Amino acid sequence: MTDSSAGRVDSDLENLRAHVERQQQQLEMMRDEQQALQERLKRQQFALTIKPTANANAGRTKQGTASTAYVAFLEEESQFSETETLAAKEISIIPNRDVSLTLTMPPDTQFIAVKVGLRHTKKRSQFLIPIASLTTDVPLTLGVGACDVTIIEGIDTKLVPAFTTKLKYYQQPLVSCL
Repeated sequence: MTDSSAGRVDSDLENLRAHVERQQQQLEMMRDEQQALQERLKRQQFALTIKPTANANAGRTKQGTASTAYVAFLEEESQFSETETLAAKEISIIPNRDVSLTLTMPPDTQFIAVKVGLRHTKKRSQFLIPIASLTTDVPLTLGVGACDVTIIEGIDTKLVPAFTTKLKYYQQPLVSCL
């Protein structure tokens, strides 16, 4: 081999290595984009489970009664008062009968609002949940009692500290129904 042909081979080899390196970088970028898309698709699906007790919506009586839950996807916190009007789903809640469903969230959703029509209490039957606090591996699970609704699982309290502080205050046990 002559020096010029050896130089060409080295040059070709360097060009080939550079080309392979660029392709690997492109593959990494495509993989990262695909993972981001999969994460966004996962976020667009919202799983909700409602677990009413036998005395759900009973108030001070012992007999549970049916009620309705409204689930809305909100872009702004100020829309919370319009939850029933903006509801994406209306769910019938029957005492002692669990409900599980998966809903598709609009892309601009910032909050999930849930209001349950309990006859004795109003504030203890509604939630405004930032979607940033939701976990992707466990559905949001709500428990419906005689006078209140509680979050059983499905949020990561470390993700949104301000929401968690309100939630701890809110979910103190009730002494009795109003």
